[in-house]
Amino acid sequence: MSAWQCRLSIALLIGPLGAASAQQAPEAEFSGRFSLGARGIDIRGSQAKYREDINLDDGPRIFDFGLTFAPAGDERAVDRIDLDITSLGGEPYESMHFGARKYGAYELVVDRRRSEYFYEDIIVPIDLASITGSTGGDFHHFDFERVTDTAKLDLTLAPATRLNVGLERFTKQGMSVTTLDIQRDEFEIERPIDESSGTFTVGIEHEWDKLTLIAEQRIGDYENVSDLFLPGFSPGANDTDLAELEVFNATQP
Repeated sequence: MSAWQCRLSIALLIGPLGAASAQQAPEAEFSGRFSLGARGIDIRGSQAKYREDINLDDGPRIFDFGLTFAPAGDERAVDRIDLDITSLGGEPYESMHFGARKYGAYELVVDRRRSEYFYEDIIVPIDLASITGSTGGDFHHFDFERVTDTAKLDLTLAPATRLNVGLERFTKQGMSVTTLDIQRDEFEIERPIDESSGTFTVGIEHEWDKLTLIAEQRIGDYENVSDLFLPGFSPGANDTDLAELEVFNATQP
């Protein structure tokens, strides 16, 4: 496997976006950084082993990107805005972050994390492999993507009272291959991955001199669709009875 990669990094730091006298309110401020590039991949050998161990794609990339903006004016709706992006474009792990806040009023934070997982340990071609002889490697394969989204809003209702609202969403989708025992024989079965969960949280917090009261309500849901099917036919692992599985499907929401 060979790869080339080019990278351009720039950091920006800009002070007040205008002149300000001692009597004037602070001007808007902006700062940022970004690191961009591109990657080329040339794979010689096992594509599956490359995806299992490295799993990088070619094309344009965002190595690192960050912006911070502080608006001007006494009546501004937000005091600070932050945006951060890491490893976007052909990476097995990506993350994004957004934040906005007004001091003494609210704070909003939104995050996304994405990851890819691939596993296919093949030693010889499937048509020449034997499950009982373990000549084909691991007959369980995985190729799926996980995404976690979170959002949190903190509101200051009074100097001693705060309202918190949160949302979290997780999804896991892709394909996998598993083995299934039927009538004392073992067959390879396709098993799509379709899993999701979500949580909504709302809470209120009030502080006294020596006491803090926190009340929170949490609502969650989880869904996992179990679907097994045979894409064509499977000859089975038992070489003595020459059994074949031609039709199979099982779905359990």
